[in-house]
Amino acid sequence: MALLGPVRLGYDEIETLLPRVSPGVFVLGNLDFQNRFSLNTIGRDDVDLKAGLRSMIGSAGYFMYSVQPTGKAAFDEECRLFHELRPNRISHPVRSENKDWTCPHCRVTRDVARIDR
Repeated sequence: MALLGPVRLGYDEIETLLPRVSPGVFVLGNLDFQNRFSLNTIGRDDVDLKAGLRSMIGSAGYFMYSVQPTGKAAFDEECRLFHELRPNRISHPVRSENKDWTCPHCRVTRDVARIDR
């Protein structure tokens, strides 16, 4: 699935683009002098992408995103982006607490204390 954007990482832009609660993935970054997106972060929210992005305001200038049907789909998409983009200084995605998800690309099963809402 293709990411939408880049879009300025601001409250109004997030509210306009994401009018409802849904899981999703995002990448954060900045635009260079040729308007090319430079990746800083890959992330997801298993419940509310809009809330997740709002919490990231100030950490980057722009974001790209994809709404997903479920938290598991968001995890799978975050893993796909990680393996496809191979970003430096970014750790492999981790599954949410109390989930038995594994990476569909490398079968990593690391846990983290993500807050399930």
